[in-house]
Amino acid sequence: MIFTGFYTHAGHSYYSRSKDEIEVISKKVIKALRELVSHYNYPICFGDTPSCSILEDFGDVTEISPGNFVFYDWIQTKIGSCSIKDISVVMACPVVAKYESRCELLVHGGAVHFSKDFDLDDDGNPYYGQVVTFNDDSWKPVIEDCYLKSISQEHGIVKCSPDFFNRIKVTDFIYIFPIHSCLTADLMGRYLTTEGESITHLSKNYK
Repeated sequence: MIFTGFYTHAGHSYYSRSKDEIEVISKKVIKALRELVSHYNYPICFGDTPSCSILEDFGDVTEISPGNFVFYDWIQTKIGSCSIKDISVVMACPVVAKYESRCELLVHGGAVHFSKDFDLDDDGNPYYGQVVTFNDDSWKPVIEDCYLKSISQEHGIVKCSPDFFNRIKVTDFIYIFPIHSCLTADLMGRYLTTEGESITHLSKNYK
């Protein structure tokens, strides 16, 4: 084998739930990379978003490639990589049905719009996104007790607070932070900025 460089991704940093935990994991990886450099004097690329968000010293790393660093998402706030104000992507989903007895909404937003990744609530139940309010040209703090409860391929069930449920009608759009924005950003054909500008996904234009 002939090496030209090394790529690493400390994926286990995603299990962190504080900056301190991220630093412990990241520093162990950086130490291991330092040993690698002592044997092979080749470039090293370091890739996980939590580490690249909070580290100030990357040691012998020559390049970083944290893909999720561009948009961030809901799980990154739980990990400790960023704050809510740093998340720069939401999914706009139209409401297609309401279920008053369950205080739930059916939205056109499922696995093909979000991802298989989920977070766990305080009771250990999985959920797939966090509902936020969009006002003027930005999204505001999260709406308590309103989240993407479950997903099928094309649709999702949103659990709501009674107040939010009563304010929403069928055909309204609601806005959801994805748990993990990588697949969301990749699967959508275009982005719509808060100024109304449409940005076509680069790969969709590539021939």
